[in-house]
Amino acid sequence: MQKLPSIFSNLFIIGLLLFTIFTSACKTGKSDKADDSVFSRVLNGLQQKRDQRRFRKFYKKGVEKDLKIQTLTAGKLIKTAREYLGQKYVFGGLDSSKLVQKIFETHGIHLPRSAEEQARYGRIITDMNELKRGDLMFFIRTYRTYSYITHVAICLGKGEMLHAISPRVKITNYTEVDYWKKKFIFGTRLF
Repeated sequence: MQKLPSIFSNLFIIGLLLFTIFTSACKTGKSDKADDSVFSRVLNGLQQKRDQRRFRKFYKKGVEKDLKIQTLTAGKLIKTAREYLGQKYVFGGLDSSKLVQKIFETHGIHLPRSAEEQARYGRIITDMNELKRGDLMFFIRTYRTYSYITHVAICLGKGEMLHAISPRVKITNYTEVDYWKKKFIFGTRLF
């Protein structure tokens, strides 16, 4: 009979631990209704089940994080980005995410190295037609890798993006190329 209360207290502690683990695992970067709407819009735009699974996993690790952009403007960002036009693309060197990281570092702002981690910053824009100058654009499955989001570009407006892609840093009209429309997952707005 004396062991009965300790069993209940142990069960209570285990239950409390499981509840804590479950609730912390379900948290995302933000938890308001706007996030639920963004999550649903992105998820509904994904045709393949594996993409939906991978997006859920990505989203659970946090999105729409704040980035201290100080006095940086879209115009300044694009001016710096244009300085890289024509430079040689190097996978693992000056690739799409390294290009974006270097452009921001020029202005004293640190972004993570990978496109997937860069995609966690800024307000998510799900419609490619709503992108503005200076928004970051993210794409999935542009090459075989364990990462989900594999490519990043800077929106220049008027259907153009600046990005590093073999063989060099260049400007592409994403509205005229079906490949980029199919691979686009969302953009982020930092300004």
